[in-house]
Amino acid sequence: MDIGKKIKVARAEKGWTQQDLADKVNRTRSLIGNIEQSGKGNPETLQEIAAVLGIDLSDPSAKKSLRLKNCKKKMRLLKRSCLIK
Repeated sequence: MDIGKKIKVARAEKGWTQQDLADKVNRTRSLIGNIEQSGKGNPETLQEIAAVLGIDLSDPSAKKSLRLKNCKKKMRLLKRSCLIK
């Protein structure tokens, strides 16, 4: 689950509106909406939101996916170098 969706789900589970969350972290409602839609934001703001919601924004599946992509990239490079020799 991406960060924006994770925030949106946690907020909804608490029964909070975007405005409620914005008030708790001293930000604007539109910023909360943008974060929920894009999953992007200032890291400090994201951590503050996570703390207020009581959630962890680290995503083990994203880290695993990144490792897999790096591994596949290395394999392609190795195959190419073997073909060139």
